[in-house]
Amino acid sequence: MNRASFVRRVRTVVPLIGIPIKGCRNTYVSTIINHECIMRASYRFVRCSIKALDNGEKVHQGSVTNYINEYMNMILSELLDMCMNGEISIECPFKVPDIVLFVIGTTELLLNTFKTRKLEYKDYQHIFAALDRKFWSIDIENAYLYSLRCAYMNKATCVCRDVYDVINFEPVDIDLEFIYENKCHRDLCLELENPYDNVTTTYMLKFVTHVVSKMVQDLNSFNYVSKSIEKYLKLLYDIEVRTALENIEGNATINLFNIFVKPVADISTIKIYKLRLKYLEREV
Repeated sequence: MNRASFVRRVRTVVPLIGIPIKGCRNTYVSTIINHECIMRASYRFVRCSIKALDNGEKVHQGSVTNYINEYMNMILSELLDMCMNGEISIECPFKVPDIVLFVIGTTELLLNTFKTRKLEYKDYQHIFAALDRKFWSIDIENAYLYSLRCAYMNKATCVCRDVYDVINFEPVDIDLEFIYENKCHRDLCLELENPYDNVTTTYMLKFVTHVVSKMVQDLNSFNYVSKSIEKYLKLLYDIEVRTALENIEGNATINLFNIFVKPVADISTIKIYKLRLKYLEREV
């Protein structure tokens, strides 16, 4: 097959609400933001080697580009009896979570390979959900990854209760600043261990739903997040950070006073970002 090459400016996405807890169906909000990365790809399809077809247990310590290649080979070997050979890079001006780079890279490559039209994006999002579950060996349909892909593919804010209950809105204007990173107790951080009992977890998930519903009201009415939501988001982020810190190796102290600190469950680490919602400043 002839070599395919492209260079694209791609916008990144950020998980705004929700942290994945193993065995729990949480609600997630992700949005695309104006921060741009440069993706370069040059590849062709070749006959798969034995190494490329090795489906043994994954050790989640590779580079993002390795994961992208493995993901593409998993799909192409089953559909076309072929594998991808080439080079991929995604360069960003700030530290983007690896799972976001993975979503961007695999989405762009698959859409480019199959010449997908925007009309078909909804169907492809559900295909991605099944593929993500298989690739990462996740127990349940992962609305966390689905919300990231939904936001990226639709250039929108996506609210996902699960992969079949999704609402899209206009993007939320956000600034991010990376402040901290640490490995989690598990090899894969896309599903965190639940540090709380069932009753506490139930109330936490209900609070997430409550905050999301208030945000949805704003997005539906005004297309932005109002100042009145700030206190709810601050409390929710405090809870998410506490949950994340229970899953990291070693000890960490983070100042949660008067700032939005959002934990992001990444492939092999937990990253903490200082987040600023610009729309919060619009109200007098």
